[in-house]
Amino acid sequence: MANDICVIGSGITGCIMAVEFARKGFSVTILEAGQKMGFPNPQRDAFVSNGETDYPLNLRRSRRIGGSSHCWAGLSPRFHPTDFRMRTLYGTADDWPISYEELEPFYLRAERALGVYGQDKGSLAPPRSAGYPMPPPFYPDLLRVQGVYRRAGIETCALAKALTSRPYEGRRAGTLYRADKVHLQQALKTGRVKLISNAVVRRLETDKKSRVKRAVYQGIGTPEKTAEASLFILACGGVENVRVLRLSSSEKFPDGLANGSGFVGAYFMDHPSVIFGYRMNRRVSFAEYALHSFQWYDHGRRPDRAAMLMEAHGYPGIKSVVRSSGLWGDVLKRRIRKEVGLSLTLAMMAEQLPDRKNFVGLDSAKKDLFGDPVPLIHYGYASGGAGAVLEEAVRILKGVVGALGGGAQVSFTKNVSGTAHHTGTCRMGKNADTSVVNPFQQSHEVPNLYVVGTSSFVTGGAANPTLTAVALALRTADQIVRLRGRAARPLQKELAGVF
Repeated sequence: MANDICVIGSGITGCIMAVEFARKGFSVTILEAGQKMGFPNPQRDAFVSNGETDYPLNLRRSRRIGGSSHCWAGLSPRFHPTDFRMRTLYGTADDWPISYEELEPFYLRAERALGVYGQDKGSLAPPRSAGYPMPPPFYPDLLRVQGVYRRAGIETCALAKALTSRPYEGRRAGTLYRADKVHLQQALKTGRVKLISNAVVRRLETDKKSRVKRAVYQGIGTPEKTAEASLFILACGGVENVRVLRLSSSEKFPDGLANGSGFVGAYFMDHPSVIFGYRMNRRVSFAEYALHSFQWYDHGRRPDRAAMLMEAHGYPGIKSVVRSSGLWGDVLKRRIRKEVGLSLTLAMMAEQLPDRKNFVGLDSAKKDLFGDPVPLIHYGYASGGAGAVLEEAVRILKGVVGALGGGAQVSFTKNVSGTAHHTGTCRMGKNADTSVVNPFQQSHEVPNLYVVGTSSFVTGGAANPTLTAVALALRTADQIVRLRGRAARPLQKELAGVF
C-alpha cells in the first residue's frame, strides 16, 4: 500500500519535514542512500569535476543516515533581507519570489527546531521579531570581547549555532544538532514514519498525468525495489537532487523530470572563503568565543563588491586547557598563561552570484555502481564575482588583526573550492520558464513533486545556508499540510490561485 508521502534523503530538511507530516497524521517513507555508518563507496559515490576549480564533492558530503548534519559545524545565521531582492536593489541576479519578511516567522521556528543559540540584540545582523531559543555560552566574557572588537571599529554578534548552551528539549548542554539524533527519532516514535536505508534512488517514474507514481531505488548488493506515494519530497542536496531528476528522463521529460525550463542543474553556487590563523601578541579572552560580523555584508556597493560574512574564533579557553592537559596546580597555571586566549582564527565567506557557467549535470561517459551516469560538476570560483572579493577579504582580515593589536600570521588558506554549501541548481520562481519550482518548492511541471533544501535558492548570499533551507522546508510543509497532501491536479489548481 502506498504511503501518503515519500521523502528522499534523511538529512536535516528531510527529517524535519517528516516530523511535521507525521504529527499531522500522514504516513511517510524516508529513503536514504547511506546507512547508519558512513562508509564511503567509490563506485556508488563517483562523480566528475571538470570546471575551472576542482570541486572535491566527496570530501564535503555525508551519504549516511542523518545526511550532512554529520559533517556540519552547526553555524546557523540568517540570510540578510537584501539577499532576497538583489535585482530590485542592485540590478543583478534575480529577486527571490518570497521576501525576508515572509520567511522571518519560519526562521524563528527553524531556530527553535534546531536549538540555536545566539545574541538577540545589537550588531548589524538581520532583524528579528523574537529572541533566540538560548543565549550563547560564556555570555559575560563574550560581551567583553565584543567591546574589544567595537573599539577596533568592528561590530560583531555572537555566532548563531545549533549547539545547546543549556539543556534543551531532551538534549544535554553542549550538544550539536544532528538530524538522526533529534528529528529522525521524533519521526520514528510517531509510528507513522518508515526509514529505508541503503536505498539509492535511481529514478522517479511518472504516470500519464505527469505525477510521480513511484521511486525506484537500489542498495549495495540488493535488487531494485520501488516505493509508491501520493507526494514526493526530494531532499538530498543540490547535487543529488539534480542527479535524480536528470536520471528520471522519459518521453515526456526528455531532458530530465521537471526540467522543461532547462534550469535543472543551473546556477550552482558555493561560498569561496579565506581563512587566517594568528597567534596574538596579547590576550583577547580567557574563554573560547565565536563571533560573526555583518559589517562587510550589505555595504551599499553590491554587486561591485560581493557580500562577505566574517567569523572570528578565539581559542583555547581555560576550560579547554583544563580538560585536555590533565595538569594541576602551578604547572596548569603556567600552561594557561602560555596558551589561553592567544590564538585567533578569522574567516571571511564570500557571496557568489548565480552564473550559468557553474552547473551540475550528468557525465554519460562514467557510470556508478548501478550503471547510471554520475554527477558532473562544472564549477569556477571566479564565476559570479567571487574572485576579486577574496583578495579584498585578505586585506580586510589583515586590517582586523592589526586593529585588534597585531599578531603573527601562522596560517593562511584561500578555500576557492567552497565550503560545502551547495546552493542553486533547482531555483524557485513564479515563472515556469525560468525556474524549476514555485515559491513553495513545488515543481512547476510535476504537481506532486517538491524539491527542497538549498537547491531551490535563487541567490547564495554570504551566510551559511542551512537555517534558510530549514525555514523554507517548514514553510513548504505547512503548505502541503494545509492542502491535505492531495498530490493530483486539484493540488495544482489550488496552488495556481495562491499566486
